[in-house]
Amino acid sequence: RELAASAVDSGRVSRWLQAGRDPKAPPSARVKARSWAECCRLQGMPEDWLMERNAKGELHSPLFTKEGRFTVLGNGVPLPLGRALARAVREALRVPCLG
Repeated sequence: RELAASAVDSGRVSRWLQAGRDPKAPPSARVKARSWAECCRLQGMPEDWLMERNAKGELHSPLFTKEGRFTVLGNGVPLPLGRALARAVREALRVPCLG
């Protein structure tokens, strides 16, 4: 915790984030922008999660802003990890499977 706090306090995290957005930064320092579909796949969700199709067939989100969608997805636990954790807990407690 002390190391993380000192990194935040010194502004290193802020500089790292700024470098990730700087087009002049070397490629190794840049943060890669990911598409909504790619982020969903990484979290184990369907690519159109939280999205609906409009009359033209285009995907849009009536419930969240773009930033809100990414925040909700990023704060979640990936489904495969959650399932693996649930199986491990069930095995550790030796509870019979309900389904």
